[in-house]
Amino acid sequence: MKKNKDNIVVAYEKGYRVVNGKVISPSGLELSVHYAGNRPRFRIRNEGRCVNMYVSRLAGYQKFGDKIFEDDIYVCHINGNPNDNNEDNI
Repeated sequence: MKKNKDNIVVAYEKGYRVVNGKVISPSGLELSVHYAGNRPRFRIRNEGRCVNMYVSRLAGYQKFGDKIFEDDIYVCHINGNPNDNNEDNI
């Protein structure tokens, strides 16, 4: 979990954001997502490696900060739709 946390924080610090459920790069472009099961993920480069992370985790970090990394805390979608990563649904 530590590496996942580090990657999410790095993405946020670099300027990646979830806006209206879409991942936006630091340059303002919408990133394409790919799916792991039914959950959308995106990629960034960190320390020379391409890393994957769930859109919902970045959205959760934006909304709740480090609290999402506490034990037994999960990012959930209020309406049950893992593709809906709007702030009001996290």
